[in-house]
Amino acid sequence: MIVYPLKFYPLYKEKVWGGSNIQRYFQRNISEKLPIGESWELCCHEHGTSLIKNGKYKNISITDLINSKGHDILGENHEEYAKSFPLLIKYIDANDKLSVQVHPNDEYTNYRVGESGKIEMWYIVDAMENANIIYGLKEDCSKDEFIESVMNNSIKDNLNYVDIKAGDVLYIPAGTVHAICEGTLIAEIQQNSDTTYRLYDWDRVGLDGKPRQLHITDAVSVIDHGVKNNKAQGYTFSNKDYDKTVYVSCDKFTVEKINVKRKYVDNLNGKIFKIYMCLDGDLDIIHNNKIEFLKAGETILIPASLENYRIIGNGTLIKTYIQEPMEVAKRLNSMGATREDLLKIEGLNRII
Repeated sequence: MIVYPLKFYPLYKEKVWGGSNIQRYFQRNISEKLPIGESWELCCHEHGTSLIKNGKYKNISITDLINSKGHDILGENHEEYAKSFPLLIKYIDANDKLSVQVHPNDEYTNYRVGESGKIEMWYIVDAMENANIIYGLKEDCSKDEFIESVMNNSIKDNLNYVDIKAGDVLYIPAGTVHAICEGTLIAEIQQNSDTTYRLYDWDRVGLDGKPRQLHITDAVSVIDHGVKNNKAQGYTFSNKDYDKTVYVSCDKFTVEKINVKRKYVDNLNGKIFKIYMCLDGDLDIIHNNKIEFLKAGETILIPASLENYRIIGNGTLIKTYIQEPMEVAKRLNSMGATREDLLKIEGLNRII
């Protein structure tokens, strides 16, 4: 089989809180004059499926390619991933506040709606001055107090606001009450789920002119009141060619930021696929004596069977892959990471 790095056409989602920052920041030519809230960069979901935009498989859906070439694309877990692709990769442009919301875990959604739960991670690509997000509840807010505030429409009094700036990273486990606020452009890595339970929507109407549906019963049922909320510190190591920061490693995904200064070399060994979001710069991916260009705003999937590749140039990448967190810890230990270093990695710091 011919394998090569796969690029995708973005799939845009109109949202009442959306804007035009994805177009502005990544210099995209978006013909729709609509409030674009989300750009799905890589998706295999009933609400949207990516089309490949380069090479031999151009204009073929990623779902169709996986169905015919699953092992080559997805690696050793291809049978499981072909049934339900595990990730959804997107950009979010919040021109206004998103609803105050919470996502369920796998157990709850498998029973209720038949899809995965939703753990997610945010990388703040750009933010206006004095931007913030809602990240959990105030520490002194009990479960009963919060439920009462939901019922009497005083939920705003119990929300925890966190100041953010470009480059910040936040890990959002299932059960975390949260909301992205206005003036924020985010790269989001998440489980392949579109299930959201709204608690509060700022008393506004949706695109149809009607109030958007709230999901109070489900939301209250899935909130994790024990969640502790901190920005991800990450563990960073550097050499002359690149800086790498591992921010999150949980059983659903591992996410790293790669600041390529000259080159970055990786090896897949046919086992796992990897996804790169290019945030800035111009990079060349060298594979099998061929070159694939990667520019800011593009997302690329490296098939598991590609094995060896090099990334040359100068730029910033968000790298996502799936590997058992303790395997990630073992690999980092072999590179000199201490237990204190590993505790800086969200997800991993909850199990070691």
